[in-house]
Parts: sequence; structure tokens; C-alpha cells
Amino acid sequence: QGKALNQKVKQVINQKTKVKLHTSLDSSKLNQVNVYFNFLNYALLAGGVYCMTMILASLNQEGVRKRTIMSSFSYRKYNWIVFASLGLASFIVWLAYMIISFILFKEIMLSGNGIAYILNSFVFSICSLAVGFLIGTITHNKQAIGGIVNVVALGTSFLCGCFVPFEYMPDYVLKIAHILPTYYYVANNQLIKTMEVFNFESIKPLLINGAVIVISSFIFVAVTNYVSKRKQIIN
Repeated sequence: QGKALNQKVKQVINQKTKVKLHTSLDSSKLNQVNVYFNFLNYALLAGGVYCMTMILASLNQEGVRKRTIMSSFSYRKYNWIVFASLGLASFIVWLAYMIISFILFKEIMLSGNGIAYILNSFVFSICSLAVGFLIGTITHNKQAIGGIVNVVALGTSFLCGCFVPFEYMPDYVLKIAHILPTYYYVANNQLIKTMEVFNFESIKPLLINGAVIVISSFIFVAVTNYVSKRKQIIN
């Protein structure tokens, strides 16, 4: 009985089974698109935010700032006008990167995955705008701005999986990354890369992560308003 059982086990082990994976996704292309959009975090923060903060530094020069303070504009109204103007500049920067993505990955960008990547990056571009507005309000020193932007852009990119995939990062680093909006942006990119069906259940995690990014943007704007108000009172 023992020998017969061993023989049957060997027969089962020696059997070859063919496994076919049916997927409509072009994994190779999607990996390239994913790397591009992950790197976009650094591009939007290092490039877009740097431009915005430099504009803010010019607006906050002593002569310009004093004329603004003496005007009838409230700090909230002034901030929202400046924020809207910078939003246009941020949109132009984001649009330029989207045009490049269409040139490089036209087929993917016209698919459901591509549209999801576009929407996710657009939401994050709003957050990067809020970050730039905050940095530009905190300091008007053009030399200091460059250093701060580099620290923010590189720091978030390394901590949140833009350069190194999540699976290769220590758990304690990922726990720290959870407090940063970039983490949720990259997490969405990772989800989009593997999605074949787009319905409410499948996009629900994307919506939750996107909501975190939007809430973070509102927090940055609120802090900016507070800092701006305190500076006007001091001055």
C-alpha cells in the first residue's frame, strides 16, 4: 500500500499542467507609463512649485507687499486671486507633461488606464499648487526657496515610492510616507497599472486616495491663509 501510494504521488508530481493567463493589459507599456507618472511627482514639485514660489517671492517684495497691505483687499481675497493665477501656471505645467505622455504612450493614454493616470496626476497637480503657495508664503528668500523645494521634491519622491517601488522599501519608511499626499498619488498609480475593469468597486480605492490628496490640499491652503494673516498682523 505504501509503495502504491508513493507511485501515485510521483505520477501526480510528474504531471505537467499548462497555465494560460488571459489579460488585455500591455504590462510592459503600462510599467513604462507608471514610471513616467511616478516621476511626475518630482517634476511637478521641483519644476512647477519652484516657478510658483519664485513668482510669489516677486509679489512679496517690500514695495509690492506694502502697496498690497495698504489696499482694500482682505488677505483671503488677495490669497485666492493669487492662488487662481498660480493655478493657471500650474495647469500649463501639468498640460505640458500630459502632451509629452501622449507623444510617448499614445495607445495607453487613450485607454481607461491612461485616463485614470491623467485624472490622478491632475488632482495631484492641485496639491502641488497648494504646496507651492504655502512655501512661497512662508519665505520670500529666493535663495532659500530653491533649497526648500529640492528637499520637499526629493524627500517625498524617495519616501513615497516614486524612485524605489513600495515592495523594496522598509515598513517604517512606508508608515512615515502615509502622512504625505505623494504616497496616495503613487498608490493610485500602482492600482491603475493593474486595472482591467473600471466600475465603482474597482475605482473605490482610487477615489479614497484621491480624497486624501484633496483634503491635504485644503489643509495646505488653510495653513497658508493662517500664515499670511499672521504676517500681515506683524507687518
